[in-house]
Amino acid sequence: GKQEDGESLKNCLKREINEELGVKIMVGEQLGVFQHAYTHFKVTLHAFESKLVNGDLSLNVHQAVEWANVESLGEFPMGKIDRQISQLLAARGN
Repeated sequence: GKQEDGESLKNCLKREINEELGVKIMVGEQLGVFQHAYTHFKVTLHAFESKLVNGDLSLNVHQAVEWANVESLGEFPMGKIDRQISQLLAARGN
């Protein structure tokens, strides 16, 4: 999501997840900052470790979404930034 004026990154993440998925999360440590350039724009993504606090993701997600262990993330197609984050998680043993 996009950060609103005066909003911290952690509060932005909490708000966006609640707006998009209808659940509440606790945001932990920052995992990293990832940058990627597309043809017409650039993206800076701040990744945070987070935990589900309240809500049920199984009721709110698309049929094609499923839970996966960190060890199996390499089997799924994903974009460059998502791949970098999944590799970081696997290296950490999460």
